Amino acid sequence: MPQPPNRSAWTKQGETHCVTAKRGQRLNLIGAMFSSGKLMLAKLWRSVTGLFFFFFLMAVIKTIRKPLVVILDNASIHTSKNSLPIGNC
Repeated sequence: MPQPPNRSAWTKQGETHCVTAKRGQRLNLIGAMFSSGKLMLAKLWRSVTGLFFFFFLMAVIKTIRKPLVVILDNASIHTSKNSLPIGNC
């Protein structure tokens, strides 16, 4: 669990105040919103890879079975060379 930064503390005079920083896990979220208003979400406590993104898109395609418009930015998972080609779905 992330801890708030240590902004103030008491330390005995002459001693150095030391706090060990703990790095929390990062929650990643990937989602799709359909024209019906329905949401499809995936939450991961690890990095999202291009391959995971590909399989997420395949799950979206299986859900709707209609023409699909996908809007992407240049995130590394969208341009990964090791993800599988989607082609005509």
